Amino acid sequence: MFRLVSPRLALALLAAGAASVAAQGGGVTLTVDRGGAPGEVNLEWTGGEPRFRVFRSDEARATVYSGNEIGDTAGSTWTDVPPPGAMFFYRVTGQVTVEAATLSYGADSAQALDLHLPQVLPAAPMPVALLAHGGLWQGGDKSALATLCQEVVVESGGTMACASTNYRLSQNLGGVCVAGGIDAYRYQVVDLALAFALLQTESDVRGLDRTRMYVGGHSAGAHLSHELNLRWSDFEQPCASPSGCWPAAGAIGFEGIFDIAAWDAYDAEFWDGEFFCATRKAFGFPGDPPSGCQDAQYGLPCWHIGSPTYLADNAGTLEVAPVGDALIIHSPGDNWVDIAEATSFGQAMSAAFSEINVITSIDGTCATGQHNDPLTQTALAVCIVNFIALSGSGI
Repeated sequence: MFRLVSPRLALALLAAGAASVAAQGGGVTLTVDRGGAPGEVNLEWTGGEPRFRVFRSDEARATVYSGNEIGDTAGSTWTDVPPPGAMFFYRVTGQVTVEAATLSYGADSAQALDLHLPQVLPAAPMPVALLAHGGLWQGGDKSALATLCQEVVVESGGTMACASTNYRLSQNLGGVCVAGGIDAYRYQVVDLALAFALLQTESDVRGLDRTRMYVGGHSAGAHLSHELNLRWSDFEQPCASPSGCWPAAGAIGFEGIFDIAAWDAYDAEFWDGEFFCATRKAFGFPGDPPSGCQDAQYGLPCWHIGSPTYLADNAGTLEVAPVGDALIIHSPGDNWVDIAEATSFGQAMSAAFSEINVITSIDGTCATGQHNDPLTQTALAVCIVNFIALSGSGI
């Protein structure tokens, strides 16, 4: 539902005698012509309905980004006066219809995802946001992210895909609330990596851009996605793409838990320990064995290695590094999880990894209200779309 042309190229062709430049596909045909006044560019299109958004950008793949929107109209024409001396790309998006397909990435019934795609696929491969649900590692379902995924596809003008994924829950992975315990969350990170590998494998047949796939999630899902980003080599799963496999381009976490010890202390103070067992079913008990859970790979407490903030703070010693950029979002109105989870993690990531983009948004730009409210807010979808469109450099 978008078409891409360059006005500089159009004017060059016009000067050579061409009447106009047109691009087709996805239900909209866009024609670009010289305007009646100097510097004007006329856009005219057919197809699509009922309203249209018009975008202009100096970078092709960042065209559908809210900062590049130059108009919204029910008509089928637009006149623009772009800044002189540069090449620009235009896209016009009409109404986007979203369809979902359920895919299995493992033998367990919980190992499934819903892939949300525009009904009319764009000509270019689509970047993807793979999002894991919340539920304190012991509950929740991918359906909680259905509205958000649909919004991501719509707000991108049908140029991006979004997948909401389930994963095996802690109690079904052997997680228990007794001394010692196991780090069941590790298998949940594996599940997220498996879901990612499936999308890599399916990329050619479903029109996905394997080089621009992001992991993300809500609450516990935010934790899993940033843990995977930081420990990609520990959890990466093979894919069967004939064109090769790519790592995640970044991680997007909203209302997340990133420091298990800090979360447990907040739970004790704010929630009166209501989630004492939920935390221990996912990470075992704190401290050293035999009363505490120890990570078999690193020989350190599971609560340390399972905390993205700890990983960032000790990146040099642990030899961990993110494979992609990081977006960390927390609503200023959410006190179910301490907002310090986001700020502390963002500071640790920025201090440890200057080579990547790290964005922490806690001012209400991307999310407002209580813990689950952002899941149905267009603002969150827009921030996700913009972060992907700008390759992690902005929201």
